[in-house]
Amino acid sequence: MSRRYPLMPLSRLRQEQLKAAAAARKSQEAEAERLKANATRAALATEAQSVAIASENEQVTQRLEQGELRASDLSRHCAWTHVAALTRDRLQNTEDALVQEHVRAEAALHEATEKLASKKREAEVVDKHQARWIKAEHKRTEDAQTEDIEDRWRRP
Repeated sequence: MSRRYPLMPLSRLRQEQLKAAAAARKSQEAEAERLKANATRAALATEAQSVAIASENEQVTQRLEQGELRASDLSRHCAWTHVAALTRDRLQNTEDALVQEHVRAEAALHEATEKLASKKREAEVVDKHQARWIKAEHKRTEDAQTEDIEDRWRRP
């Protein structure tokens, strides 16, 4: 009759912790990817706004050189440029915030990866101990059976 592995509850606990750490890492990885995509979109929006401002300024400069603009046109352009610059600054601030969030998410992902590796090592320690224990149990059982057989053989 074989005995039950005495550290089985610890083994189950380590496996559950390993699964939880793997799920947490997967979640952190998805969050980091989401934030990276958001930061990229924000960077593109900021760049598009900057390009729009530069393009409009170039067109106004050309029209001004050709004498096609009046004071009211320049006033409207000045107002538009101001609003566009405020929009660009708002987009830049959003982009900066998203980049910072992404950096924090990457750090959290790194921590989750380290925790997963640690939990794997802890689970492996228990698994290796269990394998050695099972091997020792088999040897003990075989030795006991061998001894029983030898005792039976010796009896007249």
